[in-house]
Amino acid sequence: MTTTRPVPEGAIIVRKFRAGRHTLKNKENNISEDGIRLANAVGRQQIGDMTITDGFITVLPRTMQTMEALLTHQPGAMDALVLHPPTDCMGSDEMFAFMTKGVKNPDGEDYFTIAKRSNGRTAIRELFGENGYIFFRSLFGRAIERMFTYMAGDNALGVFHTPAVDMAAEFYGATIEGDLRECSYVDFVQTADGSIYVTEVWICDREAVMANA
Repeated sequence: MTTTRPVPEGAIIVRKFRAGRHTLKNKENNISEDGIRLANAVGRQQIGDMTITDGFITVLPRTMQTMEALLTHQPGAMDALVLHPPTDCMGSDEMFAFMTKGVKNPDGEDYFTIAKRSNGRTAIRELFGENGYIFFRSLFGRAIERMFTYMAGDNALGVFHTPAVDMAAEFYGATIEGDLRECSYVDFVQTADGSIYVTEVWICDREAVMANA
């Protein structure tokens, strides 16, 4: 079950942040041809003529590649936005290493093995326990808060990974079942008093998207 955390009646939204998962990738960990087509279609259907003022990515090239593919239908959009460097805790080398390298469960499984048989959030719980899970969820949630403060405009697009986006959404009161599929996204908004809410969790249905491409 997927739920959101709506904005209270009367609150004034001042900034919007769409945080999504990258598109389909190939064996080289770049986005695949199918991934390019999927992101192109999602961009046309879900972004349309929306003006993106700020972009956020991680250290892995597929996030930048996905952003470019999402905005292909808007000539000049990548040049017009402010592209920010990877934010600590959401897309840095150090965070990836901390989460995924050198830590195994009692059965000898690492993060990627557990995530493949289950999902990323289960992997975090198995490797770091419930307190560790809460710690990571807080880090990802606060990273969203920091990125709001970095924004030069009022409408950002970020491309990240699961389970970071999923857990950030949880931190702000949403629920997501399983891992976010490729090209899915969460819409965060910030109100005038600095509060952050989750107004939409959009799960990408590849067949439906490509049928309308």
